[in-house]
Amino acid sequence: MSHTPRTFTRVALTTMLAAGLGFSTALPAAASPTPSDEQAPITWSMSPLPEENQSNTQWVELDMKPGESVQRELVVKNHSAQEATFGLQAADGYFTDTGRFNMLASDEPSEAAGTWISIQEEITVAPKASENVRFTVTVPENATPGDHAAGVASSTTSIGQSADGASLGVESRIGFRVITRVEGELNPSLAVQELHTGYKQSWNPFAPGSITADFRLHNDGNLQLQPQSALFSGSSGLRV
Repeated sequence: MSHTPRTFTRVALTTMLAAGLGFSTALPAAASPTPSDEQAPITWSMSPLPEENQSNTQWVELDMKPGESVQRELVVKNHSAQEATFGLQAADGYFTDTGRFNMLASDEPSEAAGTWISIQEEITVAPKASENVRFTVTVPENATPGDHAAGVASSTTSIGQSADGASLGVESRIGFRVITRVEGELNPSLAVQELHTGYKQSWNPFAPGSITADFRLHNDGNLQLQPQSALFSGSSGLRV
């Protein structure tokens, strides 16, 4: 099994049980954005432990065959002054329309790569300490070739207060992505859709105007792609 470097970013999520799903981009995470007077906030972080000769500690990339199983480790660090118990969960991952990675909420059932990951349900970590946790990725025999996205998250539930003083249960979770590339026929393919162009005349009649192009990129292959823009000039001096 080999590891091919691919560029991704860590995902951090905060789920408010009474108010839907939101995001937090800072780590470590705070379990109670508005804690009650008697409750100190819990802060923690989580990341995968790199394999030998690897420096990446933000996500997990695996190249695997159908039917293959591997184990990896993560570390949960409790930055708080109190002992804390964190729930652990794997879930299907996906990319939003803006290209950001996300994973299903804790109350949504996984049906894809999230089900490939086995992990214990919770871990208790002493104050200012850390604990390592093993998780297992098992690729089904009938898995299709290509990249499959999932995430692993740790979470804790706290009681905060709303603006009107009512108690509010808040589930906070942070996690990282697990990208499994299944061996087989790989098909990188990108399609341009919904192309719209426009032209804007310059206020100077002797100067050229500008052309705009709006379009949507659709990944219709089985690999994750990272398109790059390019700037070039034609023989007439036109810059695109």
